[in-house]
Amino acid sequence: MGFHLLAVMSLRHPKIILLLWAVFLAFFGSFASRLPGVLQDHGLSPTGASEQVKRILAADFHIPEEPVILVFEKRASVSPEVFRRFIERTMQQLQAAEGVSQAWSPLDGAGRMRGNYAYALLSSDIGIGDRASVLEDLRSRLPVDRDMAVGITGKAAVQADVNQASEHDMRQAEAIGIPAAFIILLLAFGGIAAAVIPVMVGLTVVAGSMGIMYMAGTQIGLSNFVLNVIPMVGLALSIDFALMLVSRFREELTSGAVVEQAMITTMKSAGRAILYSALSVFFGLLGILFIPLPIFTTVAIGAMTVLVVSALAALT
Repeated sequence: MGFHLLAVMSLRHPKIILLLWAVFLAFFGSFASRLPGVLQDHGLSPTGASEQVKRILAADFHIPEEPVILVFEKRASVSPEVFRRFIERTMQQLQAAEGVSQAWSPLDGAGRMRGNYAYALLSSDIGIGDRASVLEDLRSRLPVDRDMAVGITGKAAVQADVNQASEHDMRQAEAIGIPAAFIILLLAFGGIAAAVIPVMVGLTVVAGSMGIMYMAGTQIGLSNFVLNVIPMVGLALSIDFALMLVSRFREELTSGAVVEQAMITTMKSAGRAILYSALSVFFGLLGILFIPLPIFTTVAIGAMTVLVVSALAALT
């Protein structure tokens, strides 16, 4: 009865269904581009002794858990006094940056300067989602000198670079994969409309799922691998599910069935197969949540989210 109702609803109220998905895409899709900003790290660090040491260092020795590290370097011909003035000037400029709550200069503590090198620590009270803007501000304030240099590293800086690389790779993969999928579907169906539908469903699912994961990332820690999981799983499942439905619907029409009966038969056969397939994958992914590593939790949550959205999109 449920699949019959879905078929009739889709056939008699297509504008309402399309409007609902347009609202979904407009709302959640608007947050998709912000997802890299809330991702934390690779997610391969288990909770254990290392995390306890970080907390002890922060509480007892006032060393930040995830500092921004400044690495200073000079040529051998530069005198130590000139190097010190360069460090002092740099620290003054960076301490004025928005989001910097505390700074540990190489000039204030022993062991932070050695030969031609020195390092400083900066801590920030800015949330994860705004760290990229803080790092960009810090880089814009770095002085340029022919004989001396200062660079930014640390977990936050490395993570921002990894997120940027992942986002670039994701866009490159989509630029190749989506046209290739469209060409294959066009050859398989012999019609533009039938080939466009699975691709459009896939793009809607990926964009919406990334927006949902952005909202989840503001509340829980997410690994940067979610940037690769959602497009990969989302496009694969969405196109596959839509392909099954479109293919079966066209077969029913070819066999002489009227549109409504073709839709009902399609939902009762291909639609039922999609639902059971999605449920099987969903319960399989639940098992991954029990692996005590953030990367597996992230992969499971991201894949489950895009799976549910893919199934809902296909069935409507």
